[in-house]
Amino acid sequence: MKTKQGIRHDRRSRFAGFLPIMTLLSACGGGGGGSSSSSTPANSVAAAPTYTVGGSISGLTSDGLILVNGTDVATPNAGDTSFVFPTAVVSGTAYAVSVQLQPDANNCTVAGGSGVVGSANVIDVAVTCASAAFSVGGTISGLTGSGLVLTDGTDTTSPAPGATAFTFPTKLASATSFTVTVSTQPTGQSCTVSNGTGVILTSSVNNVVITC
Repeated sequence: MKTKQGIRHDRRSRFAGFLPIMTLLSACGGGGGGSSSSSTPANSVAAAPTYTVGGSISGLTSDGLILVNGTDVATPNAGDTSFVFPTAVVSGTAYAVSVQLQPDANNCTVAGGSGVVGSANVIDVAVTCASAAFSVGGTISGLTGSGLVLTDGTDTTSPAPGATAFTFPTKLASATSFTVTVSTQPTGQSCTVSNGTGVILTSSVNNVVITC
């Protein structure tokens, strides 16, 4: 029969044997419980930076201008002094800005419109607009004599015998009215005017008809 002292010694021996096992389990993360690590996966890649394409506008006094860069579209309003295409692109992307549609009463041109995007926004594309100027003219049929003089206000033109078309030398801005008349008839002929009055819109007038 064991004495009390023997029993205590026996318990200490068994407890001492458990310590190395408990220490090993603790070091290995034993005992359950998931890891709370939130480290980024080693194969993740940061998104490449993107940049916009745009520039300055001068002289835009009317609506309707459409600028394009590939399939990207910008539609500045009258009075705007700058523009930016809505789609940002990565470095190394080529761009080519052009006018797809001219605005009413303006004619716009693009300078510095092509290049390759570097490591900053493109801001040096320059769009310059000016008041559009349009010509007034038309067709002539049956003119055999000399001396025909056509007028539009103070502007005049004198088609030669056999001419089949005419254009007044002075170009006019959009919204300008015109009235073409025969101020001097050609020798031995009488000429009449059809479609001789109207208002210039966004293109030259070429449908005035002179019949002799």
